Amino acid sequence: MASVLLLTASFVVETLLASLAYKLFRWGEFVAAAEAYTLVSWLPVKLRHGVRVLVPCTEAAVLAAILLPRTREAGVFAAALLLLVLTAAVALDRRPTLLGCGCWGSAPAGVQRGDLILRNTVLVAVAAVAAAAAAMTTPAFGTLAGAQAACLVAPFVLLTLELPTLLPVALHEFSMREA
Repeated sequence: MASVLLLTASFVVETLLASLAYKLFRWGEFVAAAEAYTLVSWLPVKLRHGVRVLVPCTEAAVLAAILLPRTREAGVFAAALLLLVLTAAVALDRRPTLLGCGCWGSAPAGVQRGDLILRNTVLVAVAAVAAAAAAMTTPAFGTLAGAQAACLVAPFVLLTLELPTLLPVALHEFSMREA
């Protein structure tokens, strides 16, 4: 169970780190995407400004909690909860196509809301497995094991984050071969 926790927690950490880096380095895109969400657009201006600060700060706090051994269990549980809340924000949005989710890149042609929900469901599932594994074990893995796990899961994190963009292309290619 310790190896399951190590791999899934590494996956969640890298996902949160990539999302946080996107927000910090592409602040304008994140703000535009965040304020375009139906749930956020209904808020008064001051609360909208609060959301754009609250989300990255929450990601950073959850990330720190997962990295600290004493708070790892609470951190992966909080990650699952945070990802669930963000998935609900996407699911409750009225737009069928979003130009960006505010968490990773932006698609010039937009991405289907359903593809974002699918991607986020995968992220929630991985975080839930990490939370369950953390509740069942108290591993003491070292820096080397953590670095190895991070290298192992990095390609899968990037593929998962790009899923909303890759899925339509793959489906189109598949349908062209069938025709």
